[in-house]
Formats: sequence, structure tokens, C-alpha cells
Amino acid sequence: MPTGSSRATDIQAVRQSKRWLPHRSLTVQMSRSGYRQALRPILRHAEWVTLVDPFLSPGKDEKWPILEICASLLPAVGKGPGSGLITVHSTMGDYKGTSSSLLDHWGKLLAALSGQPGSHRPFRVVLWKKRSRGGPRFHDRALFTNQCGVDVPGGFDCWDETKNTTRWHLIDHRALWECDVEFDRRYTPHEWINECPFP
Repeated sequence: MPTGSSRATDIQAVRQSKRWLPHRSLTVQMSRSGYRQALRPILRHAEWVTLVDPFLSPGKDEKWPILEICASLLPAVGKGPGSGLITVHSTMGDYKGTSSSLLDHWGKLLAALSGQPGSHRPFRVVLWKKRSRGGPRFHDRALFTNQCGVDVPGGFDCWDETKNTTRWHLIDHRALWECDVEFDRRYTPHEWINECPFP
């Protein structure tokens, strides 16, 4: 996540934007319209957004819409550190090539996404091992901004039309700090592979 951005201590606007019950969780329809409805108040005043999902991959069509939605809802690039940046923390998954070739694949699809109206913004993709030697398995899925964080245990699978739902949970500030540490290369228990900014 970008450094130097403070987290807002008041997330009442997010809690009151839709029915987070009991002010900590929300049922979200796993469709484009469902994600947009849930993410609009979360991203309305965000400076940047980070997606954590070991299964998020350019080869999985059902996961790609979450990037399109975040790119369209995140405010325009400003002057602050990391402003307008979308960061993805993922793994190599089942990809058999090198990390550099996978990042090239990411780059081509993100370039196409950035070319869509209202979607032009910087991206950063960070690849980690699924499991580090002697360390924890990279399995958690979440979304963070400079203001709040959301635990997304069901992942970001998305369809045009579906009755499937998932439950999102707001992350408290102590857990947010722990997540910052988890994906900081100076302290992380995970094994970093490669990363690349786009463009």
C-alpha cells in the first residue's frame, strides 16, 4: 500500500451508506451492479485502493470486473502520495511461465482497461508465493483504501447477473495496521516474487 497516507478514523459515512449490520458487515450481490452499489461509498473519497486476492489473475474472466469497477469509481488522480493508484497483491496461481511474463500479461490487459473512458489511472501488481517456507499461506482476500478496509472472504468473483451473495466485513484499525505490515516487504511473512507499476 502507498506509504505516507493516513487512515481516517471516522468511517461512519461508509457504515451509514447501506445497511452494514451490526454496523460491521454487509451482504453484497456478486454482480457488477452489486459491487458498484457496495463500493461507491467506500471509494467516493478514497485516494487509492488496494486489492488483496491470491486468485486474482488476468486469465480469470470472473475476477477481472472488480478492477474495472474500482478504476471507474476511484476519484481522479490527485497530487497526494499514491493518489489514484490501484494496487493488486496476488500470486502466480496456476501460471506456468515466469513472473515477468505474467506481469507482461497483466500489463496488456491493464493497458486496455486504462484506455476505457474514465478508467485511466496507474496500477501496480505485486506477486507473492502462495506459501512461504515456514510461513503462512497467502489466502486472505480484502480491499483497502486510505480510509478503511473490508474483509472479503468470498473473494471478488463477479458475474453480469447472479443471485449469489457474499458477506463483507469492515476491518478495525488494529487489523488495518497489521495488514499494512503483512504486505510491507520489510516485515512481511510472505515471500515476494516480483512486481511492476503500470503504466
